Amino acid sequence: MATAYAPDRLQRRVMFAMDFRDPVTGLPVNADLEVAAEGLGPPVRARSGLFAWFDLDPPAAREIRVSATSRSRSFADFEEVISTPEHVPGIPASSLVMPRVLRPTGLYAPPEGMTAVAGWLVEEESGPPVAGAEISLAFRHAGNQDFVSAYKAVTDTAGGFVAVANDLGDVKPDAPPPRSDADLMGWLSIANGAPPARFTSFLPLRAGRLVRLAAPLRWKDLETMSPP
Repeated sequence: MATAYAPDRLQRRVMFAMDFRDPVTGLPVNADLEVAAEGLGPPVRARSGLFAWFDLDPPAAREIRVSATSRSRSFADFEEVISTPEHVPGIPASSLVMPRVLRPTGLYAPPEGMTAVAGWLVEEESGPPVAGAEISLAFRHAGNQDFVSAYKAVTDTAGGFVAVANDLGDVKPDAPPPRSDADLMGWLSIANGAPPARFTSFLPLRAGRLVRLAAPLRWKDLETMSPP
């Protein structure tokens, strides 16, 4: 009588996993990304959105250079040297997960239903783009109160940005004056390095929609005070 043998089982340990997130929605970003780890093979894609790599023998703490590229160019390229812990018995799974927030570019498409403004920032007329500036959407509400979104878009290398009000909550922006083409009274608050910030005038915004500015914002022409 032949003896039945159970097949050998390969015990595989996770070395580390990358958890890339969209800063606007807080959700995982996976289908749009090409991810690689220097010296390792392609990652294993988990249903949760994690990109994981299996450990090497013997287990050890390692420095691994990880890169991620957005196929749609909606997010800036990511590259970082990740410090991975030694995989010892009983190590918490959370210690092996490396959460990172990606940076949207001017090509980012916000979710439907969010009020947003897309545009680009330059130094002056026909001047170079301004990269690395932080831009927030702001609104007038309750007649005399200002709301500034906590989300800060960062201009990309071409000066492009998509500012999103993803935290309005119960705030109801004031309506514009009669006969206006806009739905909301809003503007942009822009920080470019050292304070103070600068501001646009009121913009023709649409509630729950993305508005794309037709002309670039010129840093030197922006106001030093928010709209009255």
